Amino acid sequence: RGGPRDRRALRLGVEELWHGRARRRGDAGPSSEQISLDLHADHEPRLPAATPASRVRAELAATGLDVSRHVLAFYEPLLEVLGVTRACELERCEERERVRVAGVKVAVQSPAQRSGQRVLFLSLDDRTGSTQTTYFERALPDCAWSVRHAWLLVAEGRVSFRGGRTATVTGTRAWDLSRLWRAWQQGWLERALAERGTPAPHERQPTRPAGLQASEFGRGSR
Repeated sequence: RGGPRDRRALRLGVEELWHGRARRRGDAGPSSEQISLDLHADHEPRLPAATPASRVRAELAATGLDVSRHVLAFYEPLLEVLGVTRACELERCEERERVRVAGVKVAVQSPAQRSGQRVLFLSLDDRTGSTQTTYFERALPDCAWSVRHAWLLVAEGRVSFRGGRTATVTGTRAWDLSRLWRAWQQGWLERALAERGTPAPHERQPTRPAGLQASEFGRGSR
């Protein structure tokens, strides 16, 4: 109450007070005494305005949720280039129509099958809804690594309808959206789309970095 009103300012104030106390303690060594952090500062730090991308990264780091904007919104220019179909539009597609869908990986499962073959079930969220994509064993050499390791994904496959008009996608390809964005910005998107299988070791990306990097979110159109 009465302290910084912005999360970044609050964090800055806490860090300044903490380091100031540490300097005053000098070489006295660790202490079990509880430290009072008086955040009633006589001035509010002037910080640059937070960008939408930095705000969403902070939301994800603090709560695990993208509150102010959906993460996929930062990639809209590339999604238009790729011809991505939104989850809410799938039901208007034709049976067996080839589509590309994209989104945040919500879940990926590989339950045991009676046939003994391995199947991956991928759920993507694109802020208009959820898309279910199924990768059968024949597609896994090209797709499994990206599906298991990427957090933001573009999936390609053919539309099928089950249980009436519930649209799903039978997947044939999968790409890491962050890698496609980087390729688009640098002018080698077609080569990135032609890649199949596991990326080279020096090009592999972690499932989801502990500290989200600025490059993960698009910075406008190309």
